[in-house]
Amino acid sequence: MLAEKSSEEPSIEKIDSPIGVKTLTDEIGNHNILFDSGEVKYSASSGPIKLTVTHVRLEQLIPATETSKNSFGGLDRSTIVLLNMEVLNQGEVPVYFRIDDAKIQSDTNEKSSFHPALSNQFGSAFNANEKKQGLVAVDFEADPNDIAVIELNVAPAYDQNYEAFGDAINVKIPMY
Repeated sequence: MLAEKSSEEPSIEKIDSPIGVKTLTDEIGNHNILFDSGEVKYSASSGPIKLTVTHVRLEQLIPATETSKNSFGGLDRSTIVLLNMEVLNQGEVPVYFRIDDAKIQSDTNEKSSFHPALSNQFGSAFNANEKKQGLVAVDFEADPNDIAVIELNVAPAYDQNYEAFGDAINVKIPMY
């Protein structure tokens, strides 16, 4: 589910969860899902860049192995927010937009960034009218029941001369 796609799909077991909507089990661990948004559109634009979050999932992850546990700071349980995102350069010239360096803050004041092993990398170069899509994961130490909103903050896009197009992008994403 969160791992790289291979020619063989990982086995996923679905069961009801006492703390959330449902539980998914894969090679990473048990994903106790508390919120799954379905299709949504949380968008913000700055200059020629339009960023849209199209799906949100909030879960508590219980790692299956020590390797999984170590990739989440050695914690027995981690709060994970998964975001399906689209970034579109609506302009006629190439721009640079560093979405992979986004800063994320929860309403519990915890700061985080995209988890590199679980997130698609967008890269910073966007050609004219280019759209990139991907799944990103953000992990928090806070209890998932304490997070109601996260805010995604990304520096503005810039041109080849490092001149910014517009302002930074800030998107508030509710977890309900």
